[in-house]
Amino acid sequence: MPLAEENTMRNSPREKPCKGKKEKDSFKKISTSTPTNIILSQDESRRELAIMVILHDYPISMVDYIGFRRFVTSLQPAFNMSSQNTLRNDIFKIYESEKAKRYSLLDKLKCRIAITTDMWTSINSKGFMAITGHFIDNS
Repeated sequence: MPLAEENTMRNSPREKPCKGKKEKDSFKKISTSTPTNIILSQDESRRELAIMVILHDYPISMVDYIGFRRFVTSLQPAFNMSSQNTLRNDIFKIYESEKAKRYSLLDKLKCRIAITTDMWTSINSKGFMAITGHFIDNS
């Protein structure tokens, strides 16, 4: 058996974890025996969709893709798919929330912040600029 297969077998979810070690599974385990136990939260699902688009840099137009719509409907028929405008608004809400958290963090600092910038152009001539701030907090 190749080494890669051996490692995946050792970490198989069917195996019981070693005594003294906690499972590192961050995903919630959902019981599939009775689907009536699952409650759909439209707001939470919309938020998770927006986070997925942000994290993976998916196009906002993906909510109009028939394949994506069919896939989501197969997972949860009760989910009402957002429009592009609704998804865009959800993304901006997340942005504003994260920005407020960062401002709050920076307001609490009693030290100075070192700021550096970097600019570059991609292969397709698109310009980018990164701004990095370094500081030492109390933790």
